[in-house]
Amino acid sequence: MFQIFFTDHPVIDYDSAKKSDTTRFQKYFQSLLASRVFVPPSQFESCFLATSHKDDEIQVTLEAVEGALNRPSA
Repeated sequence: MFQIFFTDHPVIDYDSAKKSDTTRFQKYFQSLLASRVFVPPSQFESCFLATSHKDDEIQVTLEAVEGALNRPSA
């Protein structure tokens, strides 16, 4: 399980998580959704990997994440 936070500071608890950029997270979420990759719509939820995820699905997800992270944050 994992999650990404848009912040310059370590996220170690709920208070530090609340200081992250939720607007940027929503742009990240929308970009992934447009690429047909679903992650939880809130950064206060976790993503999960399972043994049912195949290599090609993971590769598609990695490419979508890379694209989302490389988009200019307007």
